[in-house]
Amino acid sequence: MKSKATIKPTIILTLPVLALAFFISACGSPAEEINLAAIPTVAQIATVAPTDTPILTDEQLPPTFTPEPTAEVTVPPTEAPILPTEISEGEGSNLTLRGDESMPSLLPKETPLPTVTASPMPTLEPQAVQELPQFPGLPPFESGPVVKNLGSGFGPQVRTNDRLDFVKIGFHTGSNGDNRGINAWMQQLDAAGIPFFLKAVDDAGPLADAQAIAKNSGVPHVLVYRRAGGNYELPNYFDDPIDAAREHWQRHLDAFPPELDPTMVWIESANEVDKGRSEWMAAYSLEIAKMAVRDGYKYAAFAWSSGEPDYVHWMAPNMQEFLRFAAEHPNNVAVSLHEYSYTNSDLFYNYPFFLGRFQLLYLATDRMGIRRPTVLITEFGWEYRDIPGQEEAMRQLVAAADLYAKYPQVKGAAIWYLGGGYGSIHLKTRQLFEPLTGMTASTYYERPTYPPIDPAIFRDYWEDQGIEP
Repeated sequence: MKSKATIKPTIILTLPVLALAFFISACGSPAEEINLAAIPTVAQIATVAPTDTPILTDEQLPPTFTPEPTAEVTVPPTEAPILPTEISEGEGSNLTLRGDESMPSLLPKETPLPTVTASPMPTLEPQAVQELPQFPGLPPFESGPVVKNLGSGFGPQVRTNDRLDFVKIGFHTGSNGDNRGINAWMQQLDAAGIPFFLKAVDDAGPLADAQAIAKNSGVPHVLVYRRAGGNYELPNYFDDPIDAAREHWQRHLDAFPPELDPTMVWIESANEVDKGRSEWMAAYSLEIAKMAVRDGYKYAAFAWSSGEPDYVHWMAPNMQEFLRFAAEHPNNVAVSLHEYSYTNSDLFYNYPFFLGRFQLLYLATDRMGIRRPTVLITEFGWEYRDIPGQEEAMRQLVAAADLYAKYPQVKGAAIWYLGGGYGSIHLKTRQLFEPLTGMTASTYYERPTYPPIDPAIFRDYWEDQGIEP
């Protein structure tokens, strides 16, 4: 049997030939009688046998002609979808459920990163600062360098001088990890009169130890606790924000470890919230902040993911109201932020859009005439499953300590992670106890009391967002 590709060209090419013959016969001799019986009918044309017509080669076919396939195409079977890796309940319970940027996650997404080249770390040299409007409620802006000093035995002097500050980098711990060495780190810094920064999830033991140390010495250590997973992780976005705040805050208070003193330990009630619901979260957070102040608790709001939120979110009406309240109650209400670089090669990769993004908040509050609120960087570091080796990590941490020391309202940054469930990161993180203790015990800074922020450091951001700084 001939294929369709053979029959179709025969019929198509026969019709024009017969038509041409008919035209020549009709026009060639006017006097000649036309033999109508010799003209084939349509039915006769359709039944012309194709056997004597040659099969055209590819070169003979018109350029616009595409033959139909002569054989069935075999379609490969569809691959089975790749399912997310099963993870345990607890600190990582919502890690693989992050479907897009609008969904919150415990940690940064496990997304392949482009190859990056380590960029130079920021220095402490003063930059040209754009003049900002001065509001009556703000202290005077003070330009000037930040000077690093090396020494020991300066604890009380630093704590009573608003121009001096410590290294404020501490640790984030949790259940099922290896945090051996954490008590020695706390005791050595406490003995030197230096406040340390410690965040814990679910495991209240280290915080209870730190709390006892602080009560005995009077050194104002900064302690943060969060209950993770399930209904503790996020509020009900589909409820009224005021009702959701009251219900969610009560749930956290009911789960707050009885051995912890809520007047000494900050409570985070949410983790990496949805920036698409920023105004809803601002109303929710303001309601909790009012209850915390009324009842003597310390509340850390939002726990924004690294790289969030945007400048316009800080400037929105509900957020302005929350920030004003937080600024009026710096010892009881704080903004919680996460600052990761998302790469082990450079802690300052994409600075200041990941690490250093707290400056965008302070630029917004300065513009609104609001005093800078207390900031707790409750997750800080490189990647969620890994950190660099000890020597390289410390080299990069020196520059981060220099940056945070410029701003007294930033109370500390907790290195991720001493808990379990994220590969062997806890084994690498615990290797930083000794060198970080040495650096913290021998370093302090002299700085302006209210240093301005140069909007030019966010130049690319303004262009991307279409905002006039």
